[in-house]
Amino acid sequence: MVNHGIAAAIKKAGLRAGRPGAVRKGVRGWLTALPFILPGLILVAVFVLYPLLFTIRIALSDYQIVQGNITFIGLENFKKVLSGGSRFWYAYRNNFLYALVTVPFILLGGIFWGFVAVGRTFVVLWGGDAKFEVDYAVTLLLFGATLWANIQMLGYEILRAKNMHRFSSLVYLIIALANIVLSIPLCMEWGVLGAAIGTAIATGAGMLIMNRYYRRRVGLDIPRFWLRIRHLVPAMIAPGIAAILIAVFLRPAGYGQIALILCVFVALYGASMWLFGLDRFERDLFGGPMKKLLRRFGR
Repeated sequence: MVNHGIAAAIKKAGLRAGRPGAVRKGVRGWLTALPFILPGLILVAVFVLYPLLFTIRIALSDYQIVQGNITFIGLENFKKVLSGGSRFWYAYRNNFLYALVTVPFILLGGIFWGFVAVGRTFVVLWGGDAKFEVDYAVTLLLFGATLWANIQMLGYEILRAKNMHRFSSLVYLIIALANIVLSIPLCMEWGVLGAAIGTAIATGAGMLIMNRYYRRRVGLDIPRFWLRIRHLVPAMIAPGIAAILIAVFLRPAGYGQIALILCVFVALYGASMWLFGLDRFERDLFGGPMKKLLRRFGR
């Protein structure tokens, strides 16, 4: 019994003695991983955490965006909007739709035109053979077909929240069946490109049906939504022309040159959106917090 107690004490002391080494090993592991995760943490802090905290601050304040004055007022903003009746919920529904549709449209539009610019060279480098150029056209067709569905994904989430997604499930089933009917003969004629054409046609037709349903049964203001999208289209003209010219006349020799071209294209796309896509209020809404953030980092 005594020997057993002594052995247990020795084992416990050994574990305690080994803990500093384990701690040092863990610290070294974190220090090794830190350079790799730090850029991601910085991006999350700047583009997720800071906007989230700033939004909470605005919600609890009287924020005069033009003057930049912020006065804490507690829950007064919530009392005002919740006492506004049906007008508030109508405005909330439509603004929620625009906010979660406009931003994805801008982001997905940039990805689409970026792929137009360098996608052909990328798929050839990735596949290792010029025969993979057909994947470039296939990807553009499928991307264009799903772009419409993706920017209206919020509509489907509203259907789910209201337990009205039975009709959308039926429409998606019809899209799948139509895709099969169209893609088989087109694939026999033009191969994988024909299958992509069939998918694009079926998806586009299904989205037309869903837009009509969103407006008639859900009450979403689809015409105003498309007016908002049309407002953003002029900002894509210059980047679109640049992407086509890059695709036609430039042939990057490697991934490094592709990355360089994409950096230049992203700068052009962002400048075009800022100058021609966003109105003054949206520029102030985005630029105001960014200017304050830069001033704080500059101190």
